[in-house]
Amino acid sequence: MAFLRAYRGELLCSAANVTEAVWIASNASHAVATNLIAWLGRGAVRIFNIEQRDLARIGTLFAKYRDQNPDFADLALLALAEREHVYEAITIDERDFALYRLRNGRRLVNLLTQTQQS
Repeated sequence: MAFLRAYRGELLCSAANVTEAVWIASNASHAVATNLIAWLGRGAVRIFNIEQRDLARIGTLFAKYRDQNPDFADLALLALAEREHVYEAITIDERDFALYRLRNGRRLVNLLTQTQQS
């Protein structure tokens, strides 16, 4: 929460990430999920639909990381990052995102981890 309060950049995610986040929040409590939905509804995050062209890339990533049992929402975020030329992420999923690579060979820089190290 402290990170999000201080962060001044634009937040982007795919619709798949919203689905996953609301599911996770609803497992915490109905109030947490409701607050997340309201926050998203106020435009806190720019939400992108998964486009048909993204599915080919997500399929390629599924094949590449099949031994890691990849999460669809994670791979949708990678495809979105490539499409929008974004190289930073905010994630608590450090293990998977330390492995994933974009088409150009770079990995997404986790701003949460970077902030904790500063």
